[in-house]
Amino acid sequence: MNERQKTNPTLLTGSLKELPVCRESAWRDVHRLYCANVDEPATGNSVFVSMDRRSSRLENNAVRFIHQYLLACCRRIWILLPDKGSRMGVMAAERYYQGKLSWQQVLEIDYQSEASAFLFDYCTSDDWPTIAGYVEEVNRSIQEAASLLVPPRPLHVDSIADLLKDAAYFANTAFVFPNLNMRAEQAKRLFKDYREFMPLPLYQQMALDWQQHQAAGRSRSA
Repeated sequence: MNERQKTNPTLLTGSLKELPVCRESAWRDVHRLYCANVDEPATGNSVFVSMDRRSSRLENNAVRFIHQYLLACCRRIWILLPDKGSRMGVMAAERYYQGKLSWQQVLEIDYQSEASAFLFDYCTSDDWPTIAGYVEEVNRSIQEAASLLVPPRPLHVDSIADLLKDAAYFANTAFVFPNLNMRAEQAKRLFKDYREFMPLPLYQQMALDWQQHQAAGRSRSA
């Protein structure tokens, strides 16, 4: 197993403890972290500085942290990701951080992940029964679904399909995030567009977990 590939599992699962209803998004925090360490790499002793600036984006600590945060956000809105492709993409990326798949193997799922978003965006008459089933499934838990948004907002059955489309695109973006080569303004638009899926308390909790994990790693290597 690739030691660099392994990551503290609590960053993927331990951060999904019961969180309160979230009214503030982390999109600005994520954007600042991205700009400081990816678009314009950080210097000094930041825990997010890459060990090797010449290495791939998956070797950049900030990219890895943001990627795992976005995957955790997907897990949090699992009810809004009913199509198989979206879930396959998230689970494949998680398995990469568990050391069970290579990144190349993960990317083989991209077609299915993207297809889940296209299902809602470019639906045909043949797709309507599937979409109607997903809408009905979410409608049965509509209050729970509404509470997962940041901030929570009332949902109506007529708006569920559009919400599922947005969630599916968010899941595909989260899945392929390390492969997105964005400058600051592009990243800002992306994170802002998906702000209702990005709760601040989850970001804060995961950042603390990450810092503690990095500190423990430095202590072991000292």
